[in-house]
Amino acid sequence: MTYNRVFINLSLRLYYIQYHLPKLISGTRDGQATAVAKVLQEWDIVNRVCAMCFDMTSTNTGHRNGSCVLLEQKLENDLLYLACRHHLLELYLLVFSRKAPDVAVFKRFQLTWN
Repeated sequence: MTYNRVFINLSLRLYYIQYHLPKLISGTRDGQATAVAKVLQEWDIVNRVCAMCFDMTSTNTGHRNGSCVLLEQKLENDLLYLACRHHLLELYLLVFSRKAPDVAVFKRFQLTWN
């Protein structure tokens, strides 16, 4: 049986502290939020969490039932959103590299990307 996992990284200022990769019972938005909330409760830091970093997929960012909104509801606390555009930029580069003109730098990029 295969499982989806969510990566949870705890850091304090610039120092990495701990991480966890819990199995998700369900790969849904609520499943992700529940898994993260459970880990934060196990670590006894629910009241100390003030921000979350995430990629900008609609699964996470949906304003009504995105994972981030659901996590805030489960924690009963508003969190600072630190949205990461890294993955979106990767997608743009991938699309651009496939439609790139016949220029050496684009061809090298395309070869290393794949």
